[in-house]
Formats: sequence, C-alpha cells, structure tokens
Amino acid sequence: MADRQIFAFPWLRAVLVIVAACMLGACGLLLTPIAALTPYENGVLNDPENFRDPFTRAIADEFGIMALFAHVAYRRDLDGNGGCGYLENGKDDYYGMPTSADGTGRWMRWKGTNGCVDDPDRGLFYETYVFRDQNGPPKEAVIAFRGTENTKGQFLRDWKANLSALFGVEPAQYGLAREKLPDVIEGLRYENSQVVIHAVGHSLGGGLAQQAGYQFAEVDRVVTFNTSPVTNWTQLKFDSAVRNRYPLIYRIYHGGEILEKVRFVTTSFTATRFNRYDLSLQFRRKSSVPGHSMDIVACTLARILGDTPGTGDAGHYYGREYIRKEVLGSSICPENPSARNE
Repeated sequence: MADRQIFAFPWLRAVLVIVAACMLGACGLLLTPIAALTPYENGVLNDPENFRDPFTRAIADEFGIMALFAHVAYRRDLDGNGGCGYLENGKDDYYGMPTSADGTGRWMRWKGTNGCVDDPDRGLFYETYVFRDQNGPPKEAVIAFRGTENTKGQFLRDWKANLSALFGVEPAQYGLAREKLPDVIEGLRYENSQVVIHAVGHSLGGGLAQQAGYQFAEVDRVVTFNTSPVTNWTQLKFDSAVRNRYPLIYRIYHGGEILEKVRFVTTSFTATRFNRYDLSLQFRRKSSVPGHSMDIVACTLARILGDTPGTGDAGHYYGREYIRKEVLGSSICPENPSARNE
C-alpha cells in the first residue's frame, strides 16, 4: 500500500526516476565526457550514413511532406508581410505545395472560412492545405501551425505562451485557435465528408497541433516536430472540450534540441497517453538551439526522398520530381541539410 501511495504522486515519480538514473550512471556520468573526447583507435573511421538505412527511408516517406508543411508554414517567402496576404493581393499561393508524380493532382492552400489565420497580436498563425485531383473535392487536408519565432516583437509573445500554461493560464494562441478551427473542420467536411485531416506543427506549433487533436475527433492524425510540451489539454478538460481522448500523435524530434529534456520531465508528470509516439532522429550533432530548427528535419527528409531512385510519389502525394526541382536548392531548402555540425 505504501508503494502505491508513493507512485500516486507524479512529481515524486519524476524525482525518483532522475535519482535512479544518476545512481545507475555511477562513474559513467563522470567518465563518459572524457571518453567522448578521446580519439578512436584501431581504424574506426566510419561516419553515420543517414540516407541509407531502411528505417530512415520509411520515416522520410511517411513524414517527409508533414515536415515540409511545418517548415513552409513560416512563410519565409513573404518577408514578414503577412502570412495570409495571398488571400487579398494575388501573391503566389503555391509556395511549398507539391504536385503528384503523375501531374493529375496537387496540394494547394484552402481558402475557406478561417483556413488561414494571421494574428500577430496574439501570436497565432496557421494555414490549411488540401490535396485535390484536378478539380475534385479535397482527399487530404493539413492544418499547419507556425511555431515559436525568435524575432523582434514575436519572441516575447511566443515564449509567454510556452510558459503561461505552467501557471494554469490558457495561452492566447491556444484560445484563439480553439475559436477559429471549428470553421475549418466544418468547411473541409462539407466539401468531403471522408477527407483525411492532419494537424502538424513545429515547436509552439506542435503544441497547437496537439490541441487540435484533442479538440476534434475529425482530426485523424497529429504530427509534430521538436514540439512544445504545452498542449492546453488541461484547459480543454476543464471546459469539457476534449472530443478525442487518445488522438494519434507522432512527436518527432531532432536529438539534443532544446525542448527534448523539457518534454522528458513533463511526460513524467502526465497520465498515460495511448496512441502517442515519440521518435528521435539524428541528422546533425547535438545542439540545443540550432538543433531546434525545423529546416534540419524538413530538408534532410527531402534530401533522402530526392536521392531515392525513381519518379513516383512519396507518402501523401509528395512527388519526387517536385522535391528535386522545387524544394532542394530553392528558398525552401537552400543548403545541403546533410552537412553536419562538426
């Protein structure tokens, strides 16, 4: 009975995990850094081969386009002139929108009610993308949330959202997303009741994507990259707004990025989350802030797909010829993402 009472407190469980890890590490905690700095001997010279193992290729095939959309949501092409500007001024709204290999279908920005929201005051930006065969109804849809922006004016708002949930305050971005997204779900389902809906995002955007997964049973899958641990689940639960108790969530992250350890601690405090999977990728050497960048994952997965022989589609109509011509070497992925931080 005493053991059961001890493990009933999540904070105590987290402390015990950390203490146990330190005890099991023993001398390793002291000697491992020294061993890491010691040169290899006996001819051990092989480098990592990120592009060759079947598992990495499978990851690229399934999640490559979701990483692209999480990256494209930052709209670097607009130079900060308003992420939804294409709705009014005729700007190219096909930036980062792949075409299928056979040319009969393509991804495009959805212009339904609240399909794009850009509210700098409350720090929320998302776009909605749909795949259509010619002029048919949408077959798949992606709601892509922009993440934390370390730029003047936006830095404070975004990090306030990252931290405010610790004090039981609903971040402004999350509250606004809750208000706007019902129109998006309803509009997509009106066009096609069988449309497959994904929510994706990077950093803070990953937290917003997870909130959408809990808020709407119609969201089929959530894919996040280097996500914030803040999902606003607590506020949704208090407001009786959870419609999907266990959404399908893939939390993909680059090993060593700044939020990795934060998620480890917060996960120790939460209840069991079925259908949530954490996947670590390592394309460059560990680094906290540079490793958090979305382009590392998006562009490396694109490179893997582009280097794969053939011209067919990767998963979710991500055409390989489109990757080679429009993604790699473009403003989306201007540099070779496989270059490692030596």
